[in-house]
Amino acid sequence: MSDYVLKLKKPMIFEGTEYKEIDFSGLETLNTRQLKEADKMVSRNVTSLTMKEVTLEYACIIAYLVTNLPLEFFDGLGAQDGVALRIFIMNYFFE
Repeated sequence: MSDYVLKLKKPMIFEGTEYKEIDFSGLETLNTRQLKEADKMVSRNVTSLTMKEVTLEYACIIAYLVTNLPLEFFDGLGAQDGVALRIFIMNYFFE
């Protein structure tokens, strides 16, 4: 499903595999338990005054939860792709 694919501006090599896009079709099955897990993971670094859903950290955690990729993968994205990831996840939550 192409609605759930983020094409990377800069291909990335991670653990010997080249990635040109990220498949987020796992968002279709995201559930409240996973959201609570993400909340716990992000609460250490995001203050209560920050809307966590707009942070890059939260976007990376959600991406980790719905793909088969580790958090370290998302830490290695180029800056433009990191921002695109944040916007992609925000759009999913706020459409």
